[in-house]
Amino acid sequence: MSLRFDLNEGLEGKLQSLEDLAWNVKQIQDEMLEDILTVNANTEYLHRFLHGKFDKEHFKKNIPIVTYKDVQPYIEGVANGEPSDVISAQPITGFTRSSGTSGGKQKLLPLNMKFLENIKFLRNICALVICRHVDGAEQGKVMKFAFIKLESTTPSGLLVETISIACIVISSVDLSREKRL
Repeated sequence: MSLRFDLNEGLEGKLQSLEDLAWNVKQIQDEMLEDILTVNANTEYLHRFLHGKFDKEHFKKNIPIVTYKDVQPYIEGVANGEPSDVISAQPITGFTRSSGTSGGKQKLLPLNMKFLENIKFLRNICALVICRHVDGAEQGKVMKFAFIKLESTTPSGLLVETISIACIVISSVDLSREKRL
């Protein structure tokens, strides 16, 4: 099952696709986990636990529940210039920060193109629901507000931006993040 919509499909067809997704949540979650593990099983971080295997049962049995502090050295390493393949098989293209509401300090979170594509998909779902339930939305009569903060860079030169900015760029412009850097 694909997390994609046919952009040429009308609103009712997209809503039907959304309905299909809602009825197949377990299948979608299992497929997404399999995709993530298949792609990332040989990263330095996951290889310690999976040893190249990427099935769901092996994952459940061998991957410990961790906190941000457990993965923070890997994230900070990438921010400081270490290769991103220690935590992601896809290149880390930038970072965002958490809100800081848990523990009072913002956490640095890595971004890659797959994550941004998934965020774009979620934004499209939100737009579908808005179009369905807000009069005038299909005609563009909707105003959205986003939290915006100045971008910064890591010591390695990767952008650190709000997730709002990253989502707006990926949703509005058909450019890869690599072209922006």
